[in-house]
Amino acid sequence: MLYSFDVKMDGKNACRLTDKKFQNHGNTVDMMGAGGIPVPVPDNFVEVLCRFLRECTEAHDKGGKPTRSWCKQPSGTPGETNAMQRGKDIDACCEKKINDVKGRSKSEFAKTVKTQEWMEVPGLGGSCKPDVVAGVPPNIFDFKTSCPPLPPSAPPPDWPVYGDGTGGTRATKNKSWHGRSQGEVYEKASGNTATMVHANSEGCNP
Repeated sequence: MLYSFDVKMDGKNACRLTDKKFQNHGNTVDMMGAGGIPVPVPDNFVEVLCRFLRECTEAHDKGGKPTRSWCKQPSGTPGETNAMQRGKDIDACCEKKINDVKGRSKSEFAKTVKTQEWMEVPGLGGSCKPDVVAGVPPNIFDFKTSCPPLPPSAPPPDWPVYGDGTGGTRATKNKSWHGRSQGEVYEKASGNTATMVHANSEGCNP
């Protein structure tokens, strides 16, 4: 389910000690890896992610908050809007901050933190790639942005729902995901409820 992307054995990606794995020909899931010792997520981890999101958003929008018309305009990437590109840029900034801190830390928790790594989804098939996976057993954290930004008093957005790309759904060819939210898919992948990190979500909006 999880594996190293840069270490291979017999031509296949190697599983690490604490990676989640299928057992018994896929009939059983080892959610903690081989001999994995539980590593809890610190209470302030979401607060730190929220700070990174806030800093990266402010750095990106230093010329002023984006307007609705600007958000809808096409970006330099074919098929993408300014809103989509803005979200990618902010995500990349947050990922860099996370990896910078991880590189300086020697804690056991820091060793469990991974960004943009694929995870298999038991029961539904396919793989997902959340923004952040941390702790043992794994917990998923995913950055979300709104363009234009929501008012501070507004609730955070809902998780996107997968489908064929029509009716506001997020397109996927995996039909077993259709009708399910991204949060549900993440929960299937990790075994834990995923946490959305958005400017208006709990922990980010005091």
